[in-house]
Amino acid sequence: MPSFCAEIERGKRIKRCRNMANLSRAEMCDDAKLNINTLKGWELGKHGGLTENGAKKIVMRLARNFVNCSFGWLMSGIGPPPTLMQEKKSLFASAENELSEEFFIQNELFCFTTSCANKQINFLKVSDAAMLPTFAPNDYVAGIKYFDQHMEYLLGMSGIVELNNNISLLRKLVKNSKTKLYNLVPINPIYLEDNGIILDVNVSSFTPILWHRKPEVFIPSQQDQY
Repeated sequence: MPSFCAEIERGKRIKRCRNMANLSRAEMCDDAKLNINTLKGWELGKHGGLTENGAKKIVMRLARNFVNCSFGWLMSGIGPPPTLMQEKKSLFASAENELSEEFFIQNELFCFTTSCANKQINFLKVSDAAMLPTFAPNDYVAGIKYFDQHMEYLLGMSGIVELNNNISLLRKLVKNSKTKLYNLVPINPIYLEDNGIILDVNVSSFTPILWHRKPEVFIPSQQDQY
């Protein structure tokens, strides 16, 4: 019964957005590569309800009619409801009028953030190859922030290290027993050989990774290979 109710609510959200965009079912399907019977079933909450792939297509189609609807809201009702774009600008990133993959990653990150109610969330777009092979440049990572004595329980984990100078890095957190400060350690052997360990730093917060997405295939250069 709870699953069925969720399917019904998703259907109501589809219809609400479609009405905002002033689209008939046929118009929605023509440009979204959807079957009209499939769309009708989703709106009625039948046959398993709206799928993730279907939601992405609907979000793209709505954007063409200047309705800004997040993937997270359409699937789960989490986050702000859809709005009409104030400026008539499309969100499409390519010549084929398809939304960029980064757009969906940002929506998914928003869903993760709102699901962690009353928690302080930190996220980072990885900028270097220090944590290959697990984390590559341009990956997105996020998690819940920890401070002060709570970081002692997270030693040896990989996460977002926030330094006192507002710089954030993705590294493994290690305690320096002599200075009682922290060492930041890469896991990529190339970085280790190049003395990539950052020694004796104050850490304002540490965020172990709970959410990780790879937006594209990363091919390491010869310098980055491990």
